[in-house]
Amino acid sequence: MVIQQTFYNHLKVLWITIFTTVLYFLGWWYHKFDFDFFVIFGIGYTLTVVPSFFLHVSYYIRNKGMTAEILSDCIIIKKDEQETIIKSSDIKEIKVYKSASMDKGGIPITPMEAYFFARIFTNDNKKYELTCLMDTNIDKSIRILQGVKIYREKGLFNIV
Repeated sequence: MVIQQTFYNHLKVLWITIFTTVLYFLGWWYHKFDFDFFVIFGIGYTLTVVPSFFLHVSYYIRNKGMTAEILSDCIIIKKDEQETIIKSSDIKEIKVYKSASMDKGGIPITPMEAYFFARIFTNDNKKYELTCLMDTNIDKSIRILQGVKIYREKGLFNIV
């Protein structure tokens, strides 16, 4: 399975951010653009939506120009014309950093919960990250690797 950043993956992750932005704007419109409500909605927006933009940019930068092919016995990562082959036997463990609300097809409560990634730890102490901008089901895609321990770390703000 080959994964990479696509426009569709960006939209799939951003949908809750767009939806929340529209809700905040509609709430402010309902209150006739009153300045007091602008402050209240502005604080709520800053606490819930703005962090998701930070996560989106950091995930984009981390995996920009990267493709990864996940096979049953290895992961082939290509970035900047360099190819790295990580055999299953060379992987110490994989940790998936994902919000608890996203379990089993759940819906994120806040936009920042829509962002998650898998960090691959190798035996030679190198780390590689595959983010949800490459594959919105990365936690399921890595399960085809045979003989690799996969752990789950739950968190609200999963920064790479």
